[in-house]
Amino acid sequence: GLALTEPSDEEVLTALVLATTDPVLRVRVAAVTALADLGEPAGVRAIADRLGNDPGPPVRRAAADALGRLGGDEAVGALVGALQHETDQTVRDTIYAALARATGRTLGRDDGAWIDWWNRRLQSRSPSRAPLELGTHEGKSSRDPWARLETGTELDVLAALDEVERSDAARLAVLLE
Repeated sequence: GLALTEPSDEEVLTALVLATTDPVLRVRVAAVTALADLGEPAGVRAIADRLGNDPGPPVRRAAADALGRLGGDEAVGALVGALQHETDQTVRDTIYAALARATGRTLGRDDGAWIDWWNRRLQSRSPSRAPLELGTHEGKSSRDPWARLETGTELDVLAALDEVERSDAARLAVLLE
């Protein structure tokens, strides 16, 4: 007979990262939530990508909530960066709540206060780093927020996630059968 084995943690992580871009909105929401539940630092980039790029507000809300639960500099940087372009008020409300949860700060719905706090935090960690020049959420800044929000603490695993190949998609199909 055919022996079934449990997927490895890496296979589960890969499957969930791939599922964050599934065409079905409910699958993307579930994948983002599951990645946060795993608590793996490597999942933060995929969740942050959904916050910044998913067309569905429910997915962006789930991503903001997930980043708030995970915390950490990359998650907070993604949340602050999303303030500059997010136009859906329900997603923005979730971002503010997530920032408060992740940071323990009570800066409310003041984009400028969050950006100033983030700039001060980056400056205190690396005095030679120039402050971020984030635009407003009306989209006045066209530069990539990730390029401006890097904290220099990226993990090698995140680079590997950017190189997901077709073989990973085939493994995902097998895992989901």
